[in-house]
Order: sequence, then C-alpha cells, then structure tokens
Amino acid sequence: MNGNDICNMKRRILVFSDYYLPGYKAGGPIKSIASIVEMLGDDFSFYVVTSAKDLGELQRYEGIKLGEWVKVGKGHVFYTDSGLPPWNDLMKLLSGNWSCVYLNSFFSSHTIKVLLALGMLRNKTPVLLAPRGEFSPGALNLKRRKKQCYLAVARLMGYYDRVCWHASTPREQSEISAYFPLPPDSRRGPGRFFVAGNLSTNPGGVANPLPEKQSGQLRVAFLSRVARKKNLHYALKVLSEASGSIAFDIWGPLEDQAYWHECQAIIETAPTTLQVIQKGPIESKDVVTMLGKYHLFLFPTLGENFGHVILEAMAAGCAILISDATPWRGLQEKGYGWEIPLSRPESFVAALNEAVSWDAARFAEVSAAARTAAAAYLEHAGNVDANRSMFAAMVNFSSNAA
Repeated sequence: MNGNDICNMKRRILVFSDYYLPGYKAGGPIKSIASIVEMLGDDFSFYVVTSAKDLGELQRYEGIKLGEWVKVGKGHVFYTDSGLPPWNDLMKLLSGNWSCVYLNSFFSSHTIKVLLALGMLRNKTPVLLAPRGEFSPGALNLKRRKKQCYLAVARLMGYYDRVCWHASTPREQSEISAYFPLPPDSRRGPGRFFVAGNLSTNPGGVANPLPEKQSGQLRVAFLSRVARKKNLHYALKVLSEASGSIAFDIWGPLEDQAYWHECQAIIETAPTTLQVIQKGPIESKDVVTMLGKYHLFLFPTLGENFGHVILEAMAAGCAILISDATPWRGLQEKGYGWEIPLSRPESFVAALNEAVSWDAARFAEVSAAARTAAAAYLEHAGNVDANRSMFAAMVNFSSNAA
C-alpha cells in the first residue's frame, strides 16, 4: 500500500467500487466507471480499489496481482480479496493526498466503511457518491424495511452530511434529494448535486447481418443479472400471454437462486409457443455481437439510472421493450421500441404482439432506427463535458479547502 510517489500528484481521484475490470457480471456499474476512466483519464488520474473476484465468483481473476497498484487502461487498480484493504491499510490509503474520493453505491458496506474511516480521520477530502439508481422507487422497495432503517440511522448520525451526489439524470437527483434534501448551494461542498449522464464507450462487437424475420415469429433476449430488481419474472409473464411463436433467451449470471426458482415455475407453465432457454453469463466484449442475433430486447427493470445494456441492444439493432423506470424516453416516437409503465402489463403484451407481426422489411426499419439512435448517443459530447466539469469542481473544492 506504499504509494507516496502516487499521492503527491494533483487531480487524483480515489475510486471505490465493489467490482471492476476485468469483471463483467456486476453489469452497468463496471461499465460506467470504466467509461469514466477511459474518457476522462487524460484529464484526471483515477485509482480504483476493488475486488479481485467477479460477482458471485470464489476464484480470483487470472494473473491478478493483489495489494499493489496495477495499470488497467488509463487508470490504476488495487485488487483485494474482500474489495477493500484491511482497516489499517484503508486508513493509510485515505490519508494520502487525494483530490476526491469517488464512491459507487449508497448501500454497499464498502461505502459505509470508507465514510466511517474518513470521519475517524477527520479527513477533509471531498467525497462524491454515485448511488447508481439505488434511490429509484423500484430499487428501494426491495428489502424496503432494512433500507429505510439504514436511511434513518444514516441521516441521524450524519454519515452523508459532507457528501456530494452524482446523479445521472434530473429524475435521479429528485429521487436522492427526497432523502437528502440539502440545497445545491450548500456550503458542505461545491454544489450538493451534480447531474452528469452516464458515459459509455463504443460497445464494439461485430455488425451482424439482420436475423431473418417472418411475421408470426420473434426472437427475444433478456440480458442482466437474474435478480429481483431486473424483473425477469415479469418478462416471462407477459411473454406467456403474447401471440405467435417466440424464442426467449435469458443471458446473465444467476445472482439470486431463490428468485430464479420463482422464474422457473413460470417457465414450466408457459405455453408451448414460448420456448425459453437460460444461457448464462456472457463477457462484455461479446454482448453486441450476441444481441445482434435477436429481434427484440426485453427488459422490464424496476429501476436503472442508465442501462448500458439498453444502449448495447440498440447498437446491435434490436427493437427495445423496457419499463419506464430508466432514463430512456421516446422510443416509440423514434421508431425503435417502447418504454411502458409496469402497471400496464397489457401494453407490454400488445407491444410484443406488434413485434411478432413484423415482416423482414418492417424489422429492418426498426433495426436501422435503433442503430442510428445508439450512434447519436455515443457521438454526443454533452455527457463527457458534464462529467469533466463535475470532477473539476470536486478537485477545485479540494484545492480551496487546502
């Protein structure tokens, strides 16, 4: 943990994340942080502390060095078996000359430990926290009593009094401020809230020829962790009520085995016109190529602050059918999908029936619109500028505080 040569430089961002590269099973947060590092790595020096194992894995990443800074892309990463160094080493690390501490996840035990350590050190380094969608109503309703108890204790004890917040959208800012309503001009930081959209590097992958499409048939993909928040059982229920011949493939790690058993019960009673296959995890580099083999991406999530997989599905040329609990809006008007409230399952079924009815020519139109929308998002520089300004404000606050 000796990093004196590291800690003497300016514009240094110390990042804590439960999972990071080369992991992929934890999904969007890994991609969000990796994109920040790669797209802003020429402006700031990022140092990521994380686990040496992927989500749900017992084995470390192959060839990983523990307990030292290693170069990964434009950043440096410190891998530990638990995701955090031992307490004394954590205290030493946080005592370094950092411009900002960047936390990812509100409810992670790692975030709580880092905040406690900073409090014990009376460390004045500014703290930026990205909840990654954890304050959405759908996310808060999962294990609600436990979360509400922690929120009450956290506010009472003042754990987050000096934290600045990174919201991906104005909607997420409103969700956070419902619980931490200090005004944006708070003297505790350089603006209580920052709204900076999630960054995403080019998803890559191979541009496949369009999959064959006939009216009456549909190939549908789901890609995410199999966990209650991602709402796979809802997807299975609406698919079971749709018409036509539907092939539904489930991609992603089985994070919650009890929840998966609930989903299996629905699969066992599904009509014979619905064929369901559980495919398992897939590496990030293969996602777009894989999704390019499907007509539609179905993702009735309970809440996302961004949804990298939605962008990847668009880049692959899939039609998109999602809940309205994400920032993606106007899909139907733009010609490549639907965002529908979960309270309207009949509308999900109607959208599926419409997609089933498409012929090859109609699907080609939808697919082209999806790819155009993905390219437009990736070419938009506004989110990069907003993230750069956010970290610059944190660094400036650190300089002024010194």
